[in-house]
Amino acid sequence: MIKALILFILTYVLLLLFPRFEVRTSEFMKISVPFTLAAVTTGYVLIWLIWS
Repeated sequence: MIKALILFILTYVLLLLFPRFEVRTSEFMKISVPFTLAAVTTGYVLIWLIWS
């Protein structure tokens, strides 16, 4: 938990140091939707396997 918090703070600080890039909603969705679907599907399958 502490490692995740440190990683989050480090990432946040680095994002503040570098110039900002504009990201369109469509570009963001092209990256985020497949990862979200993969995570949800994996979780669903694991829960189904464990409790079935």
